[in-house]
Amino acid sequence: MTIRINCPSCETPNTVDESKRGMKMRCRSCKEPFTVPAAKKKVTEAVQSGTKLKTKSANARKQADDDDDDATPAPKKKGGGILLLVGGVAVVLLFLLCGGGGVGGFFLYRHFSNKETPLEPQVAQNSKKDDPKGANPNPNDKGDGEPKKKTDAKPNDKQDDKKDPNPKIDPDPKKNPDPMIDPEPKKKKTKKTDPDPDPTPITKEDPLPPALEKVRQATVLVRALRPDGKWIEGSGFVVQPSVIVTNAHVLGLLDTTVPPNGTEVVFNPGTKDERKVGAGYVIDRSTDLAIMQVAKNIPLPEPLTFEEASKIGQTQKVHIFGFPNLPQRKSPSVSNTEIVNVKKDGGGALEMIQVGGGMSPGSSGGPVVNADGKVVGVALGVIKEADMHLAVSPEVINRVLIGKIGAGTFGGTRALPGNKTVIFYQAPVIDPLSKVQSARVDVWTGSPTVGRPYSYQPPSMAPGDSARTSQNLMIQGSIATNELLVPEAVAAGQVVWVQPVISLKDGTTQWGVAAQMPMAFPAPKTKSEYDLKPANLTYNFEKPKDRTVSLKYTLKATTPTGPGVFKSSADILEVMTALPDGGLMKTGFGSISAEVELAGKSQPIPKELIDLVKTVPTIYTFDSTGKVKNRDYRVLPNTVPKELQEGVFGMLLQTGSMYEATFAPMPNKEMQPGDKWTSTLPIVFRAKQKTGIVELAMNNTYEGTQGKRIRRDGIITVTGKLRATDAELKQFDGDLTGKIAFDIKDGYIHSADLKVVSVPTAADADKYTLEIELKRMNGNPLKISVPADSIAKVDPKKGDPKGGKQKPALDKRASLNGFDPVDTTITLPMKKKAHYQRFAVNLEAGKTYVIQLNTTAFAPLIKVQAPNNSFVGQGIGQIMFRPTVSGQFHVVAVSGDGRQGGFHIIVQEQ
Repeated sequence: MTIRINCPSCETPNTVDESKRGMKMRCRSCKEPFTVPAAKKKVTEAVQSGTKLKTKSANARKQADDDDDDATPAPKKKGGGILLLVGGVAVVLLFLLCGGGGVGGFFLYRHFSNKETPLEPQVAQNSKKDDPKGANPNPNDKGDGEPKKKTDAKPNDKQDDKKDPNPKIDPDPKKNPDPMIDPEPKKKKTKKTDPDPDPTPITKEDPLPPALEKVRQATVLVRALRPDGKWIEGSGFVVQPSVIVTNAHVLGLLDTTVPPNGTEVVFNPGTKDERKVGAGYVIDRSTDLAIMQVAKNIPLPEPLTFEEASKIGQTQKVHIFGFPNLPQRKSPSVSNTEIVNVKKDGGGALEMIQVGGGMSPGSSGGPVVNADGKVVGVALGVIKEADMHLAVSPEVINRVLIGKIGAGTFGGTRALPGNKTVIFYQAPVIDPLSKVQSARVDVWTGSPTVGRPYSYQPPSMAPGDSARTSQNLMIQGSIATNELLVPEAVAAGQVVWVQPVISLKDGTTQWGVAAQMPMAFPAPKTKSEYDLKPANLTYNFEKPKDRTVSLKYTLKATTPTGPGVFKSSADILEVMTALPDGGLMKTGFGSISAEVELAGKSQPIPKELIDLVKTVPTIYTFDSTGKVKNRDYRVLPNTVPKELQEGVFGMLLQTGSMYEATFAPMPNKEMQPGDKWTSTLPIVFRAKQKTGIVELAMNNTYEGTQGKRIRRDGIITVTGKLRATDAELKQFDGDLTGKIAFDIKDGYIHSADLKVVSVPTAADADKYTLEIELKRMNGNPLKISVPADSIAKVDPKKGDPKGGKQKPALDKRASLNGFDPVDTTITLPMKKKAHYQRFAVNLEAGKTYVIQLNTTAFAPLIKVQAPNNSFVGQGIGQIMFRPTVSGQFHVVAVSGDGRQGGFHIIVQEQ
């Protein structure tokens, strides 16, 4: 007896003998493998109509397509909140946790024809949700990425009540079908009428011509560890030594800025020759491409080459390599198809190709090649509604590889003296192989209908175009920015065009897509509110010795559980000491207040907690520009209850974060009104009992001076970003704006008003607004004291500060490496590990010790372990420690950033 099975890849009916149930076969049309479903013990009445069978298979196919494993959205994180309960005490967390975005799906293109209409990218969202336990919550889902078929039972059909409605899949293909194929019910016995021949059973991988075997060898499995701890997988291929191409959505980065916790490339997966190699990446969301790099000393398969665009056209036979239907395949599969359409951009460059089929879940990022093994595209995905299989062209891939600049966008405007206006402009720079030398913009006026596409040649002038003017852009990471001077007059019917341009290190130039400058500006001011005079913006660490700071900050958060507000203020004394290369600042706390407001009700932070925070101020070391070089944290006495220690440490770091956000570096030279400079300001953050670094990327503009007699301030406008270098703190990313007043005479920041607004990665993510206000004055009118044991700074080379030649209790030089033990309480990004070494040292109760960890190789983290093995102290770089018991302690040197190298650890009695 024969049965009819529709191919899950192309839906072509295949007729096979029933004796071949459980065996792997190959489709007679598309040659893709599938498994003939095994017979069930009890089934309902089979559907006899061939048309009905095809309809059922098509529906199953559509549902299966909606479960693409390389485009599964990450589960949305619901409100993180702004409170942390420690031992019954309400302590504010640094910031709320923002909700995560989705992993990202395929681009959708509404228009795909020979018309000159540009392609419109969209993201096809997948409705499938991840089970946090690893199982699929859909009761009709087998858990392997394909839905189970519901039995079309009639009301009077008898069912086996004892049968498990979700039976386990037997790995033996002779007993159960391939889990990627829907099992079909038994048919009633009928005469064989379909003359179609049986597909050929598959016993091993078919041999390939040499050109295609090279492609198979160069095709790799790409994996990314999502922030929720789950792996997503897709395909990629080698294009240069140490360089691999894949899709941005394969790494989960198409529609979110939250990076994966790790990425890797797997060669020969599932075989004895399998190799897993960690990889870095650069993405271009506009093309859904990712360029990955592995270490240059790792041997890779021979790279693939790109076919010339002029040789790519319709009806050409092509082959798609990749890892569809994971994890069944151990080696790349190949699907045979042909090009059915091509699409060019406005400049005539080949942008996209459409093939007749052959793409399945997991094949995204794989190479599409011709019979010569040359790449004609990278598999992008499927528009399910139109059954369109798309690939990105070699021209687009190569443009990303050699470096490109994207279309620019415009921000706010600012008035300058003389009725001039500038507008903020930025353009993305994609530079995976570090080939970009510089960036600029060309500005001209012309017709609103004659734009400029991406070009490798100088664009020609169109009728009515004015002469072009150029202005340099500042490249910061992956963004090129500057303020552009707005033309004073634009003829009626014309617009201002702005085209970004990059110069590469090989001497070539590329022109990005031109954009129209918006012209709806407010009327420029006729007079600046500041005196347009130069000012010397240079830090002075010598005087005044004492300064008093008033710090206030407010955090307003909106979460799914409702709004919340945290307010705090603190008076801080600063005691300054000049150093040859900067300055040393010791601090002491005066009054501190803090309260949380939820649902309209306020609750103050307990006085007990605040009193403990006041005992542990921080000592800062600055370079000559005022940038923080080091922070020395005092440790709490070990008599403090453990349930309060985390709350004290968290609030200390939170207050310190707000305080440090105002430590803006200065250019240390005379500046003219309108002069600009950029700076980065690292800040220590703490969230979920983990400490990490965020940084303020600041764009500073000197506006002029304000004030006359007593003090004259240089006014600085600040814009930029708060961005996390630690993946776990990415939810704190936000936009920065504000003003800073710099005391020109005494050389310090007199006041600062800053605002950070979160940039949520999802529509329902938590949002926050942070406002910081700081004012500083000379002297110590509030009579704040600095703790005595935080004033003396011991130099071990000079011995006891009282004049003695006391020998250090510990003085060791060593080196951290990958063989040292790992501190599992510290989580670092990109699979880095916090290695450490322990050193025994005898300490006496009641004495104060200075512990220093000197190194430039890694972030120096110090931990102190008591004789009973409990940890009683922690700090960065240098700490003061006073034991309450005598005995053998252990000082632990930890790499806080996962790097390795030499260090010098010293314990000196004060």
